[in-house]
Amino acid sequence: QLLEHIALQGFTWLPDGSGFIVSSSRGSTMSYPPKSDLWSIPLKRGTPRQLTFDESSYESPDIRAQANLIVSRVRTASDIWRFPITGRPAENALAGRRITRQTGQVQTVTVNPDETEVAFLSDNGGHANVWAARIGDGSLRQLTRETDPRFVVAVPFWSPRGDLINFLSNRNTETLDVTLWVM
Repeated sequence: QLLEHIALQGFTWLPDGSGFIVSSSRGSTMSYPPKSDLWSIPLKRGTPRQLTFDESSYESPDIRAQANLIVSRVRTASDIWRFPITGRPAENALAGRRITRQTGQVQTVTVNPDETEVAFLSDNGGHANVWAARIGDGSLRQLTRETDPRFVVAVPFWSPRGDLINFLSNRNTETLDVTLWVM
């Protein structure tokens, strides 16, 4: 066994047969969907080496004797928009207003009770954290500050009173088990 507990998005042999290039979500802090990077995995004991480091996912690698790596690069742009729903579909679409301009992924959007802010999960800055944005002007503020790749932050949800946001994290379990946190 060379690897365990990683989600693979493809792999290929190194041209000399000494190991593999794998597309793996190892180290990704966004769990759904995770970002996949390329890793060089030696066949004999050795340390895996990360080959890609950016906001794109690299999937389905293939390599041949000339050592040219061919890979699918997946770029995802996520933003939060506000749309009316009372008009005709075409009118609603044209009346949409963009709230955020993200460089990373945005997931699990939740709106506060007075509809002035949204909270969401984003990997802006390299690690999934909870952020909030004002609906009126899009101004952002970071609510959690997790940086350790061993720990996840996920699924923020605004309370009905609007004074609390709950989220999931494994910070205190240090396992895959998450606990409910409130801020």
